Amino acid sequence: MPRTPAFLAPCAAALCALGTLPLQAQANPAAAPWTVQFNTPAAPTTVTLYGVLDAYAEVGWNGVENVNRLQSGGLQGTRLGFKGAQELDKANKVIFDLEMGVNVDQGTSGQGATFGRQAWVGLTGPWGTLTGGRQYSPEFITMVTYGLGSGMAWGNASNYFADATSLRVNNALLYVSPKWHGLTFKGMYSFTGWNSSTSAPTTQPDTSTPSRQNVGHYAAVTGQYDRGPLSINLSHMVRKTTDSNQDKWSVGGASWDFKVAKLGVLYQRHTDDQRLTRNQWWELNAYLPIGKDGLLLDAGSFRNQLAEHANALAYSVRYDHNWTPQATIYGGFATIRNGQKAAFGINGATGSALAVAPAACPRSVVLGFRYSF
Repeated sequence: MPRTPAFLAPCAAALCALGTLPLQAQANPAAAPWTVQFNTPAAPTTVTLYGVLDAYAEVGWNGVENVNRLQSGGLQGTRLGFKGAQELDKANKVIFDLEMGVNVDQGTSGQGATFGRQAWVGLTGPWGTLTGGRQYSPEFITMVTYGLGSGMAWGNASNYFADATSLRVNNALLYVSPKWHGLTFKGMYSFTGWNSSTSAPTTQPDTSTPSRQNVGHYAAVTGQYDRGPLSINLSHMVRKTTDSNQDKWSVGGASWDFKVAKLGVLYQRHTDDQRLTRNQWWELNAYLPIGKDGLLLDAGSFRNQLAEHANALAYSVRYDHNWTPQATIYGGFATIRNGQKAAFGINGATGSALAVAPAACPRSVVLGFRYSF
C-alpha cells in the first residue's frame, strides 16, 4: 500500500518547531499517496508532492549530419511540484500550486525560474475558480487537450509549430466558470510588462510614459463544450507588444472518443496589427488504445502567409507502453518536410529541437522513459 514519504514528516516537524504551524503536522494515511496534512486551528491543509521524470535518447538527422543525444522531457517536462488546499467553509477552498521544471539530463533548473512552470494561489467554490500568478495560457491548455497522447509532446505537430512565447503568462488572473450544460468559460488577464526595446519580459508594466502603460498586457477568453465522447474548444488571445502593435492568436480544438480510437484536431492562426506575422497551422491526430498501451498517429501543416516557400509538413508515429500507471516506455519516428525558407525542428515537450538549416528535412527516432508520482 502506498505511504506518505518519510522525509515529509521531519519537514513538517521542523515547521512546527519554528512556529510556522500552530499545531502538529502529521502524515494522513487515508489521504492520497505522497500527501501530508497539516492540522491548523482553522481547518486541515492538505499538501501533495507530485512530479514527473522523463528522459529520452534520440538519433536524429538535421539535414547535414546524424546527431545522437540524451534529452529531458519527451512526453512531459520533468518537474517537481507542491499543490494543496484548505477549506474556508463548506463551499469554498483556498488552492495553490508551485511547480518547478528540471532538466533531468543535466540536473539544472528549467524555464529559468525557481517555480518556472507554475506558481499560483486562488479560491474555488460553486461560483467558479479564481487564481493569480504564473499560469498556463488558455492556448496552451487547448493544445495539450486536443493534441492527443500527452499533448504538446514529442510526436505532436502542434509542439513543432506553436509559438512557445505564448504558453505561460506571468502576473495573470484566471477565472474558470462552473460547468453549465457541458459549457465552461475561462477568462485571463495579465499585468505583465514588456520592454519594447528588447522584447524581453519584465516584472512590471512600463509606466515611464502614459502610452506604454499597457504594453505587455495580455487578455484571453475560452469556451469549451463537453458532451459524451465530443469535446470542442475555442480560444482567442491578445498581447500588446508595442505602443502600436498587438499579437493575436485564435485557437480551436475538437476531439471525439470512439473507444477503439480517439480522434483530435487542432488549428491556430497567429496575426498582428502591423502585418509582421501572418501564419496558421493545423494538426490531425489519432490515439489508438492497444490493451493498456497506446499508438499515436499524427500529421500537421504550417503555412506562412507572408513569405513564399516557408511552409512545412510534419508526420509522426509513437508507441507508448504503459508498464504501470506511473511508468511508460515510449518510442517513435518523426520527420518534417520544410520549404526552402522554413527551418522547423522536431522537439520534445521540453527537449530542444536539432538545429536545422532552411529547406532541410529533419528526421528523428527516439526511445524514452517517463515516471510520474
